[in-house]
Amino acid sequence: MQAYLVSTEHAAGRKSKLIITPVLNPESEYSEDQIAMATYLVTLQRPTSMQGKEFTKFKMKALKHIVQDMKLFHHSSKNMGIHRVVNKEEDQAEII
Repeated sequence: MQAYLVSTEHAAGRKSKLIITPVLNPESEYSEDQIAMATYLVTLQRPTSMQGKEFTKFKMKALKHIVQDMKLFHHSSKNMGIHRVVNKEEDQAEII
């Protein structure tokens, strides 16, 4: 499953253009939960399937992450930098 950000670009005196961009890199494999977090961070819209305490828990978890250059990063604490979220073992070995 891939999430996309849909936006419009307006130019003076011209028709508006519909822009569809992926939230995360389509070549990387992310879990559905990670895709939902990235989509929330980019759009700040509540997932339709979540209500109440479940959304609060999800939001607290999502706010420990950032999306930069179509990649998901985890920010663990004040003293530690950000860490890229990588699920595929081949990609993990390549990075190390």
